[in-house]
Amino acid sequence: MRKIICLMLACMLLLPAINISASTYDDYGTATLLKELGIMQGDPDGNLRLDDYVTRAEFSKIAITASSYKNTVAKQSAISPFKDVSYKHWAAPFVSVAVKNGVITGYPDFTFRPEQNVTYEEAVTVCLKLLGYTSEDYGVSWPYGQVGMAENLNLDENVTANVGDNMTRRNVMNLVYNMLNTCSKNTDRDYISVFDYTIVEDCVLIATSKEDSSVGGNKINTSEGTYNISSDFNRENVGKKGDAVLKDNKDLVIFVPYNQQVTAYNIYQILDNKVIVYENGKTMATDIDTSISVYNKGSKSTLSAMLNQINPGDILTTYKNSEGVLDYGILNKDTLEGPIIAYSNEWYKSYGLDIGNYTVIKDGTKSTANSISRYDVVYYSKALNTVYAYSKKVTGVYESASPNKDMPTLVTVSGVTYKLEGASAYNSLSSQGVHNYGDTVTLLLGRNGDVAGVLEPKEAVGIINGYLKSTGIKQFSTADGNTISSNCISIVRADGTSADFRTNVDYSNFINKIVTVSFNNDGIASIAVRNDSGSIYGVVDANNNYIGKNKISPNVQILDISGTKAGEPTAYTKTYMSRIDGIELESGDVIYYSKNSDGEISELFLNNVTGDMYIYGIVTSSQLNTAGSVKTFNCLANWNSYSYKGATISGVSVKTGGGVGILLDGNSAVEYISLKQLSASVDDISGDIIKTKKGDYVIYGNASAFVKSGNSYMQTDLNEVTDLTKYNITAYYDKEINEGGRIRVLVAVKKD
Repeated sequence: MRKIICLMLACMLLLPAINISASTYDDYGTATLLKELGIMQGDPDGNLRLDDYVTRAEFSKIAITASSYKNTVAKQSAISPFKDVSYKHWAAPFVSVAVKNGVITGYPDFTFRPEQNVTYEEAVTVCLKLLGYTSEDYGVSWPYGQVGMAENLNLDENVTANVGDNMTRRNVMNLVYNMLNTCSKNTDRDYISVFDYTIVEDCVLIATSKEDSSVGGNKINTSEGTYNISSDFNRENVGKKGDAVLKDNKDLVIFVPYNQQVTAYNIYQILDNKVIVYENGKTMATDIDTSISVYNKGSKSTLSAMLNQINPGDILTTYKNSEGVLDYGILNKDTLEGPIIAYSNEWYKSYGLDIGNYTVIKDGTKSTANSISRYDVVYYSKALNTVYAYSKKVTGVYESASPNKDMPTLVTVSGVTYKLEGASAYNSLSSQGVHNYGDTVTLLLGRNGDVAGVLEPKEAVGIINGYLKSTGIKQFSTADGNTISSNCISIVRADGTSADFRTNVDYSNFINKIVTVSFNNDGIASIAVRNDSGSIYGVVDANNNYIGKNKISPNVQILDISGTKAGEPTAYTKTYMSRIDGIELESGDVIYYSKNSDGEISELFLNNVTGDMYIYGIVTSSQLNTAGSVKTFNCLANWNSYSYKGATISGVSVKTGGGVGILLDGNSAVEYISLKQLSASVDDISGDIIKTKKGDYVIYGNASAFVKSGNSYMQTDLNEVTDLTKYNITAYYDKEINEGGRIRVLVAVKKD
C-alpha cells in the first residue's frame, strides 16, 4: 500500500488529506525490528517502557540512528550545540549531527530543551525531513501542513497522539516504523533501504517444513516467495499476514504481523458447497465465503475450488483484518495421525491416547470410544482431541495392481480401482504379501476411500448383502501369471457399489434377487436368497431416523430397485432417508433389511419406492400394431432420442405428447411407465417447488424440461422455463408426493 502512496503522492499533495486505512502492527514485532536496526533498544533488562514519554534528546538519538547519518556520529562531542546542551551531555553528538544536517532545529531563544518531551508535530516533522520533504512540500502553516502530509503518507498509522500531545515510546516506535516503511521523496524505495533491508507488505506466511515437508529446512514459503529463516523464528506467526523484513532479499529477519482475527475450524464435511465444522461436540454449518483465497502447501486457490479436496479432520484457519472483513484462509491437510487398524478395543494404548478425553466421530457421526470396532480404520489428532473412525469394508476379487505387484500404488478389486494408503495395505497386496491375484479379499477403507488394510473376507465381514444383477464366466489371473475361468456373480451392495465374486455354482436363476453372500476358506462365494418383505413399514421420519417404529442407523445405506422378478430390467439407484422422508412405506416396499450391533437398521433394499432409476421425457410418437399386443413409441429424454418396441404393459398406455419414464438397456427402452399430467394450472415455480391452487409439488432434481413449438419439442435446462410471464407450463408427475412421487417433466409453450 505504501508503495502505491509513494507513486501517487505528487497528485495527492494538491488534494485534501485522504484517510487510507491499514492493518495494525503488534508491539513485539515492531520493537524487534527497531532493536535489530539499533534504533530503539529499551532498558538493559529488556523493558521497552512503551508508555513512558520520549524527551527531545532521546528523540534526537532515535532519529539519527534511524537515518543515513547514523555512521557520522562521534563518540563524544567537542562543542555544545545549544546553550542548554553542553558538549558533555550524552545526547550532544546526536543533536550536533541533527542540527548540522537540518533534521532538528532549536527554539528562537537558541535553546534546545533536551529534557522536554517531544510533541507529535515535532516528531512527524523530523520524519518528513528524513524522508527528504521540505517546507516547499508541506508549506509554512505550522504545524498543520506537516501533520497533513504525514497523514497522507500514513506516518500516523497506529500513532494515537494528536497535535500538542507528548509522544510515548510506543507512539515513537510506530511512527519510526511507518517512516522505515515509506518511500523517500521522489523514489520507489522504502526508507529502510538505508539499512540494506527491504519491507515486503501484505506478506502471508504459508508454511515451514513443519507444516509442509516439501519446504526445505530453515525456509518459509510465503505469498511473496520462499525465504531463509533462523532457528529461533517465531513459528506462531505461520499463517498470519504482515510486513516481512528481508535482508539481501533472501533472509526473513523480522516479521511484523497485522492485527487479525484468527479462527480455526475442524472440518466435519462439505455439504451443498458449505463447510460443515465440528465444534464443542456439535456440527454446525459456517457462513464462510467460499470465494476467498486459500493457501495450501504453497499453492493459492479459492475455497470453492478446493472443496472437493477437503476431508474430515482437515483444519481451515480463516483470517479477518482489523475491521473484521474475511481476508483469506490457510488449509492444513493431512493433519491426522493414521491410518491405524483397530485390531483390538485397546488399540489406543499403543499411541498414548487418553481415549476417554477424546471426541469420537465414527463414519461422520458423533459417537463414543466403545463404538470403535475391530478392524475399523482410525485416525486421531492430539491437537484437536478428536478421533475419526471408519468402518467401511469392501470384499471382492483381487484382479490387478499398478504399476506392478512389486510396488503397487493402485489395486483393482472386482472391477474397481483403489488407491493404497499406508504400509499395512502395501505389505498385504504387494508381491511380498499373502494376497495373490484371484483371491477374494476384504479391503478396509479409510477416510478418503483408500485402502488402509486388507483382511480375509470371512475374518472381516463374514457375509455381504446385495442385489444380484448378473452372473457369468470370468477369467481371473493367478499368482503364477496364468488365468483360470470361474463362475462369477456380480452384486450391488446397499451403498450402490458393485462387486464381482468367484463361485462354484451357476446362480443365474437368482438374478434380480436380494442375496446374502458368504465365503469358504478359499474365498469362493455362495449365496442365499433373502426376502423379508412386509416386516418393515410405516412413515419415514428422516429427522429422527425412524421408519414407523423401527430405529434407523444415521449411516443407513439404501438401494432402491426397479423390480425383483426374473427377466425384468436391472435398474437401481442409491438413495437417502431425506429422499424418502414423509413417505408411508407399505408392506412389500422393503424387500430386505439388515441391522447393526445396536439393533438399528443399517441396510435397506427398497422395491421401486422413489422411481429415481427411470429416465423421464416426452413421447414424440406412438403406435399400436394391428393385434394390439405390441406398442412402439419414440421419446425424447436425457437429451437423447430413444425407442421402445415390445409387449404392451398391461394397464399402462402412452400417447404422443405425454410424459413417460423409461428403463434402458444400452440405447433401447426395455420398460416404461406413463406419467400423469398435473390437472391444476401452475401458478408459481420457486426453487424446486411448483405451486398450484391444489397444493405444492416437488420437482425432482434432474427433471426434464422441454419447449414445445407446434408439434416439435426441444429439450432445455430447467431454469430456462421457470419464467411464467413468458411460458405456459404443463407438468407431469409419476405418483403422489406422499408416495415418493415427483414432478418429472415440464413442457413450456411460449405465450402469445
